[in-house]
Amino acid sequence: KLQKDQLKAQLLAQEFAKLAAIPNFVSLFCDAIARASLPTVLHEDFLHAVAKAVKATTAQQLAMGLGLAQCGDTALRAEGTKFLRTRLNDLHTPPGGRDAVAALPEDLGHSLVFFLERQEGFAKQRAALMKQLQHVR
Repeated sequence: KLQKDQLKAQLLAQEFAKLAAIPNFVSLFCDAIARASLPTVLHEDFLHAVAKAVKATTAQQLAMGLGLAQCGDTALRAEGTKFLRTRLNDLHTPPGGRDAVAALPEDLGHSLVFFLERQEGFAKQRAALMKQLQHVR
């Protein structure tokens, strides 16, 4: 049973990495979570567990959060916003914040900046991201 679960987790991580590489990953992830039959209401902790289970990179985690923060479902949007805020806060704390920002795909960087400029309550995260982007670009 344990070996079977490990194989499932490996398969999930592999498939997640493939999905994360396609251009519409953000909307696909949001749609998949919105349609999932979860036993309880989705919470930020669940998103952290998913990210850990699939070994999501920083960029993938930011894309997950960004997608959910823009989701049509109010509850998913709220949890996605919390998750995104946590991941953005992690960018300006060691280790690897600047390296993680440098590794962001350009389109994700633009999408994050655009979202943060329109979103209330993200001034600190926006300022920190902009500062780091100036140092790496």
